[in-house]
Order: sequence, then structure tokens, then C-alpha cells
Amino acid sequence: MGGIVTTADTLDIDGDLSINDGGSTSLDLTGDTVNLAGDMDLANLDSFTSTSSTIVFNGSSTQGIAADSNTFNKLTISNSTTTFFSEVFTTADLTNTTAGSSMVFLDGATTTISGTLTITGEAGNEVYINSEDGSTRFTWDLTGAPQTVNFVNVSNSEVDSNDVTAFNSTDATNTDSGDATPQWVFTALQD
Repeated sequence: MGGIVTTADTLDIDGDLSINDGGSTSLDLTGDTVNLAGDMDLANLDSFTSTSSTIVFNGSSTQGIAADSNTFNKLTISNSTTTFFSEVFTTADLTNTTAGSSMVFLDGATTTISGTLTITGEAGNEVYINSEDGSTRFTWDLTGAPQTVNFVNVSNSEVDSNDVTAFNSTDATNTDSGDATPQWVFTALQD
């Protein structure tokens, strides 16, 4: 048996958010903020609406995100450990300013970011970005504009549509830095 779930204002979920199979199921987060401490699994969702919404992944242990090719408005990572995106997705904005955290993306897959990419770690405490298998590149398709990130450590990643300039960052292994544009561009911060 399916149904329609519509949120209002802010929703705090201390556990997991998963949609069970059982008929036509819709989730409408329009204009709302969802703070999620557990995993997210949207695999059995038939309809997803996230206009003007923000989802904050704020767990204290590894969070798994099965986005099932859905489109989000704003995704924010405040989890200090690892956030693992096991499926492709599209988002307007992707933000992670939690130094020392890790973001892991499905290897060989493309995630589309149409708005702003905001990723900032700290000196000696970078934000780590890698693919699931640790050897095959994942792709960020930056359809909106070139992006700038700071204090990141990047492995097994390439970009499409626009460059990402990474200031004060580490080109760890297997990025498309040095390839033809669009690419990762690693550089020191300039005064």
C-alpha cells in the first residue's frame, strides 16, 4: 500500500529514512529542512519533490545515501565521519564545510551539480573526496558554472562541463588534473 508523505517546516530524523516497497509512494519536501542522522534509501519511491528544500546529513557515524537518481535542491554534509552516496543523483547545491569529513561517491557514475559546490576543510584537516572502490573515477558534472573549493583531498574523481579549482588542496591520486578542461585544477591560495 503506497501513500503520500508531505513534510511541513523542519523535520528531524534521528534514525534512517527509507521508503518500503508497497505501491505508489510520494515524498514532498517542498520548502522544508530535513535533518537526517541515519541512512537515506529512496529506492522504492515513485515520486520525489524537493523544491526549495534542504537536506542536512548530520549523523555521527557513516551515513549511506541511496538517492535512486532523484533530484535534490540543497544537500548539506555536517557529518564529521563519512557520507557515502551509493547511487547517482542531481542537486542544485552541495555543501560540506566539516573539516576532516569524507564524501564517497559511486565509482564510474556521474553526479550532477547545477548550482553551487561549497566544500571547505581546514589546513591540516581537509575534506576527503573519493570513489567507492578507491580506484575508479566518479564524475561531477558541474552544469552551472566553474566552482572553487578549499582544503580538500581528492582521489579518483573527474569533472565535466566546468572546472573545479581546488585551493590549498591535495591531488591525492587518479584525478583528471592535467587533462584537458574541464578538469580539477589544484593551486595554492593567492593573495
